[in-house]
Amino acid sequence: MTVRREFLFALGALAAAPGFAQSVKQARVGVLSGNSPRSVSFYLAFDRRLRELGWIEGRNLTVEFRTAAADERRFAPLAAELAGLRCDVIVAGGPEALLAALKVAASPIPIVAVALNYDPVRRGYAASLARPGGNITGISLLALDVEAKRLDLLHEALPGARKFAVLWDEHTFDQRRSVEDAARKLGLELVLIENRPPYDYDAIFAQARKTGAAGVLAVGSPRANRDRKLVAAAAIKHRMLVISPLPAEQLLAFGPNFNKVFAHAAEYVDRILKGAKPGELPIEQPTAFELVINLKTAKAIGVVIPKSMLLRADRLIE
Repeated sequence: MTVRREFLFALGALAAAPGFAQSVKQARVGVLSGNSPRSVSFYLAFDRRLRELGWIEGRNLTVEFRTAAADERRFAPLAAELAGLRCDVIVAGGPEALLAALKVAASPIPIVAVALNYDPVRRGYAASLARPGGNITGISLLALDVEAKRLDLLHEALPGARKFAVLWDEHTFDQRRSVEDAARKLGLELVLIENRPPYDYDAIFAQARKTGAAGVLAVGSPRANRDRKLVAAAAIKHRMLVISPLPAEQLLAFGPNFNKVFAHAAEYVDRILKGAKPGELPIEQPTAFELVINLKTAKAIGVVIPKSMLLRADRLIE
């Protein structure tokens, strides 16, 4: 069973005319990823949208892709490397530290940020969402109320439970506070577990199980996203319900469709290559989110998902 919803943005989609790019001289686009390789589905969606807009790699486009593989020590040198290649625009997909490195190394090159877990206005990268100014625009995925919604969904899936664990790290302090506020309103008890070296998820879930937590909310962060399959494996081993922003083997996932987010980032790149100024392109935010339920994992850990949740799911993995 699959139900699809359109991915909407608060300030509207950026339209572009296919075929325009065919008459433009060779463009060079840099992509700096916090942790994911180019082969993941959302970067493939980014490449596909560029082709649809007429930007053909090897013909009128060169893409310089670099990934830091979640090693923050590589952010600055990779940012400097892309700046040295004289890219026409650079896409930054990842945590704030990634954009900070590019801001230092790549100014005034236009930057399209897919801002994970930080507010680009509050952090000083843009004057406002509507008119960012400077050389940075893009998509902001920070929505603190979404983490609260994930806790609500976790509780809905296990209505008799009153204690849940929260897996967080240094990138997600604001989100952790949002979850704590939601827990107080719902009358739930939280066990806060910081995800830090050596990132032993088996030990983390064993600790969560020992505290009596019924399930785990894996707060969205670059590290948790990178390790989502490891998180899922540990959850299955310890027979614990887990919810996260991205679907993998996790039982529940709630968040924006990342394929559509990065396809939209390609539209920003297209506009800038055609002459638009990044400071005049609004930073947009997703307003639609998808609930994905993995029934195979539910069966493996012995959890029966309420029918009301199944009927609301955008996608069921069977």
